[in-house]
Amino acid sequence: MYWKSGESLKSDLWDNYSVSWEWGFLPPTQPLSKLTNPYFSPWEQIMSALPQLLREKTFQDQIDQTLPLLDAEQLQGREEYVRALTVLSFLSSAYVWMNYPIPKTKLPANISVPFKKVCGYFDLPPILTYTGFTLFNWKIVDPNLPFSIDNITVPTTFTETESERWFSIIPLGVEKVAVNSIQQIILAQTKIEEITNCHNDVHGRIHVYQNNTLMEDNINFGSSQLSPRDERQLLIEHMERELLVYLTRLDDSIQQITKIVNRMYEKCNPDTFYTVLRPFLSGWKGSPHLPLGLIYDGLSEEPLQFHGSSAAQSSVFALLDAALGVNHHPEEKIQLGGSQTTQSISGGAHNFLEHMKLYMPRKHREFIARVQQSPFSIHHYVEDSAILKDELRASFNRCVESLSDFRKAHMGLAVHYVVARARQQGHSARGTGGSDVVSILKKLRAETDQTKI
Repeated sequence: MYWKSGESLKSDLWDNYSVSWEWGFLPPTQPLSKLTNPYFSPWEQIMSALPQLLREKTFQDQIDQTLPLLDAEQLQGREEYVRALTVLSFLSSAYVWMNYPIPKTKLPANISVPFKKVCGYFDLPPILTYTGFTLFNWKIVDPNLPFSIDNITVPTTFTETESERWFSIIPLGVEKVAVNSIQQIILAQTKIEEITNCHNDVHGRIHVYQNNTLMEDNINFGSSQLSPRDERQLLIEHMERELLVYLTRLDDSIQQITKIVNRMYEKCNPDTFYTVLRPFLSGWKGSPHLPLGLIYDGLSEEPLQFHGSSAAQSSVFALLDAALGVNHHPEEKIQLGGSQTTQSISGGAHNFLEHMKLYMPRKHREFIARVQQSPFSIHHYVEDSAILKDELRASFNRCVESLSDFRKAHMGLAVHYVVARARQQGHSARGTGGSDVVSILKKLRAETDQTKI
């Protein structure tokens, strides 16, 4: 079977892809709020004072004068690496951008050397990514209540503002809701494999496999007069109705994601985000302030270039695209608003999204590739092989429409929090990942709409 089942599936997902059946891409245990090994106390001490040091404009001096070069090899186990990634991600970005828009051009070795080692553990580039800023940075407020956006907080911040915390809490809520998406995608692909494996043996009997178990004796269609062909059709119809359930649940999960995203407006002030927080999320690739990139002292004498933190670095939406068969084309004219555009929208959307996958943990990238490369494609099965064509197509298209609705909501956030503020200040409206945010989001939504069958 392409996907294992039961406890074997759960073990396989975690061991091979760092994906939890119950937690998805999130760490399955609450991340450490502090490294307890005294050896790393210099990191934690300066982290605890970070917001104040930034306000006082003394953070860079503290790094230069007091922070020793620590050996990241002393970290023990994944949980310590998770915490170290968040710590060093914040320290690096704060050091570079404390006096935004005037950056530091060199990251000192006491940050760059251990940061490179810690990022290597997850196969991430040495810069603040969505993983270090959000995915690995949360704490449940009341342990007697479940994880939800109203019961989590963000322990590590640049600004100690409600806006910054809410800006991370919302995508954390998305990650938790997306656990159901992950489950339904795997179940749907497994069901399609089971349908594919419904075949005649040499005696003309029907074999149906579910989770590697022969199921032919467990389904009774109440008639011994059915031909093998008719019995096969009934078996397949039975399984396709199960597939419909998984697609319906996937659609509901995507809708829940959009509902959570639309709550961003509740507690994230757009001026605080744009003026106070957003500079720390910036990168040094395509940056007008660091056009050559950043020198990593102790690693490279030449400047290196990396994109800043971006929502495009969340594995959730790359996974949904992969599961539904959404194709992002490198360059072509596409339909916008029901009419052919007179000019080609930048093919950078495809290139940007592919590049953003390099800013996801390697095992998460490999999980997305596993879904995308499955021979039991949801899109292809619904399009070409289904008996319940109308019902399955309608359900599949609702999933695509819900993903398009999410992208519309995401575009609304980008306009409200970035584009409008950039225009007010005479800035270029580019995302922290360096993208032309409006053009790319329009193109993503248009290509999503084209996926409908």
